[in-house]
Amino acid sequence: MRCYHCGHEHEVAARASRVSCPKCAKSLRVENVTIRTTEGWQHFQTCGRVTILAKGKLVAQTVEAQLGIEVRGGLEAKSYRGGPVTLKKNAVWRGDCVAPSITVEPGARVQRSAFVIGAADPGR
Repeated sequence: MRCYHCGHEHEVAARASRVSCPKCAKSLRVENVTIRTTEGWQHFQTCGRVTILAKGKLVAQTVEAQLGIEVRGGLEAKSYRGGPVTLKKNAVWRGDCVAPSITVEPGARVQRSAFVIGAADPGR
């Protein structure tokens, strides 16, 4: 796993949900996160994967999900950086994106966004 603060790579126990980076000592969320309702954050970061359910919405300045994000509901962020992006039917995406790949199903909507897809290292 890679620290989203300093970029240091290190091993993490499979059951861990939060750890401290051995290099910078900052706390890291390593779990997969499911958003079921509207949630607001300044900076939303995880080393895992984010799933936003149909009735869920994530509102944040920045979002980073190293293993990717699947949106069935809504995402409103100034920027997303991380793993592969999947926009399911009826998903609404608003914000810039840097990711290695994107899948957009028919019916998904993208509003006011700039995308950089195929980035060599979107996590850093």
